[in-house]
Amino acid sequence: MKKNLKTILLVAILIVLAIDVYGVWKYKLSETKTAYSEDVVNDDAITVDITNQNLFDDTNIEYAELTNKDFFADEKLFLIDVKSTNDENQYTIKGLIYEEYSITAQEYNALRNGNGSIEIFGISYYKDKLQSGNLMLTSDNEMAENFYIKYNAKTNKYIVKDSTSDYSIYKASDRYVEKIVDGDLPFVIQKNNKTEKLTVADVTNMHNKIIPPTNQVKINYCTIDFSRQGDILKITELIF
Repeated sequence: MKKNLKTILLVAILIVLAIDVYGVWKYKLSETKTAYSEDVVNDDAITVDITNQNLFDDTNIEYAELTNKDFFADEKLFLIDVKSTNDENQYTIKGLIYEEYSITAQEYNALRNGNGSIEIFGISYYKDKLQSGNLMLTSDNEMAENFYIKYNAKTNKYIVKDSTSDYSIYKASDRYVEKIVDGDLPFVIQKNNKTEKLTVADVTNMHNKIIPPTNQVKINYCTIDFSRQGDILKITELIF
């Protein structure tokens, strides 16, 4: 009798151990499948990190209606918010216009002649050398960027550019704008030489009351294609 009880107890223990092993194996398999699935999705899509994002408080900000007359050739739009309205397939986009960073002719001539310095985003720069018609800048500050000054004949301005990327530098204006658009309006994202074609409805989670950056060399900015009638045809966002 005792022998039979021992046998039954041993079999019960083996069954419990088998169930535990199966459960662990099944969990690991499920975890592996999930990780693989995430890798596949993220491999084709452009991802934007929105973790730990503080929300922009625009309670006291007045937004003007966004039109094609709001933009000059040297201006971009920083997209703050994309939100669905109560109307079907209608979305409100909100943003802040950024101006191409430029200096006056007087400041340029002083720098060119080696007299004085200018301050860009809180850091002092002075003349390094002239190279291919551009005024290269240098600084004693270890946090300084690689800037140079280039004359833009189209806008008749001396603009600040980043020598590592050759992109223009932009600074925030005080002009906040908004516009109601269709959810299926083309929205193109460009990042790391990749292009992804989406719609306005697709990017709501990526643009949720983002705080406009200040004193920042590289910002994510949008260019907008307008029709002759002033309608928005496409929004293209460059992400750094």
